Amino acid sequence: MPLGQPPRRRGEPLPLLPVPLHLKPLGGAGRSARVERIRGFDGLRALAATSVVLTHLGLLRWLGKSPLRTMVEGGPAVQLFFALSGFLITALLVRERQAFGRVSVKYFYARRACRIFPPYFVLLGAVAALHFALAYVSKREGLVAAAVYLYNFQPWRHWDPFLGHLWSLAVEEHFYLLWPVTFAVLYPRRKRALVTGSLLVCLFAVLVQLRLPPWFARDYVPHRWTCFAGTSILLGCVAAVLSCDTEYAPRWGPLLRSRGALLLAALLWANGFVVPAEMPLAYHLRGAGFALLVAWIYGNQGGRAARALEVAPLRYVGTISYGVYLYHGLFVTTGPERVAGHAWPPARWLGVLLLAVAAPVSYRFFESRFIRLGKRFRQREKVVVRERELVGAG
Repeated sequence: MPLGQPPRRRGEPLPLLPVPLHLKPLGGAGRSARVERIRGFDGLRALAATSVVLTHLGLLRWLGKSPLRTMVEGGPAVQLFFALSGFLITALLVRERQAFGRVSVKYFYARRACRIFPPYFVLLGAVAALHFALAYVSKREGLVAAAVYLYNFQPWRHWDPFLGHLWSLAVEEHFYLLWPVTFAVLYPRRKRALVTGSLLVCLFAVLVQLRLPPWFARDYVPHRWTCFAGTSILLGCVAAVLSCDTEYAPRWGPLLRSRGALLLAALLWANGFVVPAEMPLAYHLRGAGFALLVAWIYGNQGGRAARALEVAPLRYVGTISYGVYLYHGLFVTTGPERVAGHAWPPARWLGVLLLAVAAPVSYRFFESRFIRLGKRFRQREKVVVRERELVGAG
């Protein structure tokens, strides 16, 4: 057991982030900022991706206007994606800071580009080819907006069923242009300002969205603008700091992995039974619930929920979930309707079959190559730590 690490009590979850540097003896050929795989996260991704596809196939319409539909349809599933993304990205940043004393923003952007851009622009190329080859496929304005990651800001009239789901990727890219820099500046010496400021930004977004005039929603989609939709990512980031940081984790970790946190997450997720679904407050409460759920799964790695989410089919679908989400717009589209005269998309059953082939093939032979390339962009130099930082003062 490393010097200074207390013995693990029976039933206590294993730590996922390595022991902090000041508790570890110096040695070895360098350190990596990689976070060990977090059990349960792939399963959550699989459930979210499946929910999105089922929603766009029209298979959840039988729920009607029931509040249950607001819990399981594609919109909340995207929020779960957001919370997972914010948590994992920030956990990586925390680990990198702990391991090397700094965060490499340029490496972050390089890894992000390797993971996101290649399949994204393959999809855009396929939709553009169909647009010029066939009638009634996509819209020129939508293609341009998607190419520059501005799909979520364009007017309703430019949205189409092939690219409509790309609004969420635009939100993520906007967010991650700002978050790594903000983290690198504030986290080292102003952690409390980072956490408190993030929560205040979320509160401000709710208040501003509640004050928007109704005519906004007639021409635009304000609830998908980054300033409002991004709160779910930001709450995931806050949850990661409280769960992973060596200063906050001893105080907040026990609370975030408690049964009370899980109960609160469930109540916030199910707020549609009390708060009307069309109110912006419902969205933000649900985002807070998902952030709590992700933190709870992280803190209970040996629990039944994490083990249940680790079954092989869920893990695999979670692994290829980016391709499932991305390519379903091409083969299934974001609506179940098929209009006479459209040469594409295919029938729903054929679209699902094509998606079931395309997503695994893309991951195995295309995306995985860029994932391996992205792993090269990590800090690996040996860290020099002063002796008093290793053994503690006094």
